[in-house]
Amino acid sequence: ESGGVLRARATCALARSLLARGVSHGLDAMFDAASDLSRRLLEEAADASDGSRRHERAVAALARVRDGAEEGSRRLVRYKELVTKYETSSFGNKREAMRVLDEAIEIAPDNVEWHVRKLDHLVRKRRWFSVANHCERHAASRSRLDGIF
Repeated sequence: ESGGVLRARATCALARSLLARGVSHGLDAMFDAASDLSRRLLEEAADASDGSRRHERAVAALARVRDGAEEGSRRLVRYKELVTKYETSSFGNKREAMRVLDEAIEIAPDNVEWHVRKLDHLVRKRRWFSVANHCERHAASRSRLDGIF
């Protein structure tokens, strides 16, 4: 991969990585740029089809980038909704608060603030097993198991 294909892929990967950390500012433009670039390059590739294996791999990579950028845009919109909902709601229904926290953690698993908020919520409810379980699961998901087996 080189040129536009690599640029589109790198832009999309950077935007997904930032979203996983909980950053939302400026990602709209990054996902849009990756999607627009991949669409433009796909149109150009359709016109210049030469049937080579390299060309087919580039077209497949561009299609994955386009789909990834569109999925990233949808997840970003949902993440912004969750942030707004969490900051503006009083959550009379405590299960709703847990659903918001769990979904936000699913979208942005590297954002420590969401984990702290969830743990704070569980501590206030005195759900000690859930606190320990969340901490253990988070630690296990972050450990590297390369070379153990």
